[in-house]
Amino acid sequence: MGDKMVDEIEPSVAEVYKGIKSSDDPPTACCTLESITPSGSEVWIQVMPGTVNMGYPFDSDPLEMLRNQCVDTPSDLYLVEWSANEYATFGFKNIAARDHAALVDELFVRVLGCDEKQYTLNVSIEPLDP
Repeated sequence: MGDKMVDEIEPSVAEVYKGIKSSDDPPTACCTLESITPSGSEVWIQVMPGTVNMGYPFDSDPLEMLRNQCVDTPSDLYLVEWSANEYATFGFKNIAARDHAALVDELFVRVLGCDEKQYTLNVSIEPLDP
């Protein structure tokens, strides 16, 4: 999608990967990214190593939605859990922060409906208790 947004997202994603050596390491932080679509809907995505949790305002199968919207996903992506019209959580092996940021950008644009040239983000990073 947009290198500008991937560049903006990448440092926050890299922050949640700090100290993570393998996919077996427990997450130490969670990054929440929030935006607003052109129609005024508030959308959000949470990032932890090896996962993406997102607001999911649809009742269709999330994996099918990603395929239909041509989202470039990690080859080992799987659906952890979802609740129609609420959220969808996806898992995969830890990937490079830039690739994770690119996935987040694609989800905002291709699935959640943000304008790829104009969406802005509010970002917060929360430490997780060990």
